[in-house]
Amino acid sequence: MPSQNTNIYLKNFPSLKTEVLEQTLRTYCARFGSLSSMLIKPYSDLSLPFAFVCFESKEQAQQCFEELKVNPPYPNLYANWAESRQERNKKLKSALSQIQNETNLFVKNLKQSVSRETLLERMAKYGQITSCEVKLPDMKGQQSIVVTKFGFVNFKNKEDARNALLMAREQQEIKDLFQDGQLYINFHLLKSQSASYQNMRKNKLLVPNMIQSMPQMMYPQFEGYARPHALYPMQPI
Repeated sequence: MPSQNTNIYLKNFPSLKTEVLEQTLRTYCARFGSLSSMLIKPYSDLSLPFAFVCFESKEQAQQCFEELKVNPPYPNLYANWAESRQERNKKLKSALSQIQNETNLFVKNLKQSVSRETLLERMAKYGQITSCEVKLPDMKGQQSIVVTKFGFVNFKNKEDARNALLMAREQQEIKDLFQDGQLYINFHLLKSQSASYQNMRKNKLLVPNMIQSMPQMMYPQFEGYARPHALYPMQPI
């Protein structure tokens, strides 16, 4: 349970007026005690409606939370303990560390002219590399798409990999390897893990804190590349 365990976060509301939602929540919560505050964020172009209800005591909040899990005021209503941005970031970082390979970097949108040797040479300045691979994706039936390469660079230790991830993005000699300057370097995730990571990021972005709500951020989607359809073994150096 988060440190602020008198504050409950709610989402997945039906399409009703804010006044109706507020009255329903106040009536529902009054069964368990007094509220110190309530915030309802209505639907907008940037986010779906959500709400916070904050009780005067932990005991009241706990009783309401338990009842919400078995008998919510609306079907499919999502309820959880509200968390600060710092708490959410800490949880996301911890979960991500369990699924990503912190020594293996995945790069995509590489120019067709980039070879394994070229990528290895440019990345070796950041630390000892144990393996490096550059591949062309299977583009059958997609002849109209600009074909770009993808690759993997595996460092001996995670400190060098992190340094490469942070520093390489700012170097022109690295940017020159990518089609139209659209650079992508990140820790490598398995296909199944990638879906889990995207879900975590989505949930993190859609749960604002109570003091200041943040709109859902939009991340750039680069055209002209294809994801690998399978894992490729990397050649040892």
